[in-house]
Amino acid sequence: MGLIQMLKGNPVIAAVREPESIDYAVSRNIGAIFLLCGEICDLKKVVGKCKAAGKPVFIHLELVSGLSGDHAGMRYLTREVGPDGVITTKTQQIALAAKEGLVTIQRLFMLDSLAVKTGIASARSARPGAVEVLPAVVPRAISTVVSKVDCPVIAGGLIESLADIKSALAAGAVAVSLSKHELWDASILQYRRRCNQL
Repeated sequence: MGLIQMLKGNPVIAAVREPESIDYAVSRNIGAIFLLCGEICDLKKVVGKCKAAGKPVFIHLELVSGLSGDHAGMRYLTREVGPDGVITTKTQQIALAAKEGLVTIQRLFMLDSLAVKTGIASARSARPGAVEVLPAVVPRAISTVVSKVDCPVIAGGLIESLADIKSALAAGAVAVSLSKHELWDASILQYRRRCNQL
């Protein structure tokens, strides 16, 4: 199943930064979970909890302690842990993860015009399943990336309000990832129509 199908009906992604937030995240009305913390020894349990709750889960390769993004690490993730996909800033890991059948999300930090240009070139080369543009509060950068890459764009970072979510979606993002708990299921009714257009 592709990312767009996973997010049908809800473009809000819970970005979980501390392990103790997993139980709260799986109980919310969200479209998916980005796991941005934890240790390799806990991954199978955490992913199992997300899957049992019907939440697609993506593991950030650089933010989980003990996890390697090499061939063996990707095989371990696929065969033993079973996430829906991975998030990474490293282009070489996109190909490895895709080869294992994982949905891939390339994280791009849009700090200045050079970073935007470099990020677009990197995404075109790596061909991830989606890109995540950070920070989400720069709609022009989101629009630029949307117009230049051939995959869905997720916006994340610095989202503090429903207005920020609306702005990112209006700029062309298919979803937003955010760590602010109170927004995890606050926007589903306002943005259901937007998701149905994906």
